[in-house]
Amino acid sequence: MLNLELTWNKPAKNSDERVSTDHVLRVRISPSSKKQGLPLRMAIALDTSGSMQGEKLEAAKKACRSVVAQLRDSDRLELASFATEVQPLLKSHSGGKGAVETANSAISSLQASGVTRTDKALNWIQNALPEETGIVRVGILITDGHATTPEGKILDNVTPLLNQAEKLSSEGIVLHTVGLGDAADFNTEFLYNLSTRGQGTFMYADTPQELEPELRERLTVSQAIAIDDAKLELIPKIKDLNIKAFCRFSPDYLPLEETAKGILTIGSIRTDTPTDVLVKVEIPRLSPGKSPGEQEVMQVQLTASALNNPITETATILYTPEYDKSEQINSDVEASRALWEIRENLVILQRETNPNRTRQLLKTIEIEAVDHGLDDLKDQIDQLKDDLEKMGKLSPRHATKALTIANKLN
Repeated sequence: MLNLELTWNKPAKNSDERVSTDHVLRVRISPSSKKQGLPLRMAIALDTSGSMQGEKLEAAKKACRSVVAQLRDSDRLELASFATEVQPLLKSHSGGKGAVETANSAISSLQASGVTRTDKALNWIQNALPEETGIVRVGILITDGHATTPEGKILDNVTPLLNQAEKLSSEGIVLHTVGLGDAADFNTEFLYNLSTRGQGTFMYADTPQELEPELRERLTVSQAIAIDDAKLELIPKIKDLNIKAFCRFSPDYLPLEETAKGILTIGSIRTDTPTDVLVKVEIPRLSPGKSPGEQEVMQVQLTASALNNPITETATILYTPEYDKSEQINSDVEASRALWEIRENLVILQRETNPNRTRQLLKTIEIEAVDHGLDDLKDQIDQLKDDLEKMGKLSPRHATKALTIANKLN
């Protein structure tokens, strides 16, 4: 059903110096056949606070109709508006013939007023997606503004909301977020962190017209999920091996943290494309008395409820005393490593307020973008540098666009 392929970005240098070296291991999980994804339950919570009035609301209605039209017979959609209160509109709405017509009345009734109670929206998503065996559950929160208190003031402490997202994830629900409109009107870092805690993806619809393609793409991706609870176990095979960091790199980028020693919850695996996980590893020098050559350093084990048995492969790395051989780079894995670093720096950039530190981050990102031919990202970084020199700060719109451009690069 699935295959594991392990590839390093470069060999290990074997020298007389007592030094270790950093390397990146790409764990590629490939489907052996393109089967249909699991049935889907999707819950969309749409912000309909007062700021959504007009073009944004009309575009959101069109996007919701488009999602309904794309549902398969086996899929079900929950739809609710949220503002001061949550208003459920569609419950367990199925796809197939006539789906749009039967949903159109509820979608057309959407109106904008009130404040942005994101907490209530997250509660609704949790309740709307109860556990079902063999079902993929996905929540999408769409907002054009900051989370607020019941009185309409911007919520200063968003930690409880991040904890809500983490609870959704722990219950098997993937949470995606969408920032709609002017990024100056919402908190990009918060929405990004909300989706990360929910094991999902942050999307940005810069204009109302961009919302529909973003939602359609996310639905397509969700309909291709074959496994939604995959885990990797990383087991060192040599002494002093230090596993330092990890991420799910593609097809959807997601920073990862250990849920237990050496255990990574990577979540979704799709039927239509490989899933890549990157692991940053500090490799110790070769043990005294060992000859240069291939050395087993780590075992990688993939588990999921849909797999009868774990899938296991062993990562070996070439120890070589020859400088030229030690610098033979795998360009694909190295490009992924660079993009991983770019993404981390762009997240830091969202909250950085020191102009000097901001310049350093932009320069670091620019160098990697140029080195790896990322022209669209380079153009966006140029725009951010211009913002900084003219205004003394970054445009939230341009910074958010840079982040989402990088997240879509593989």
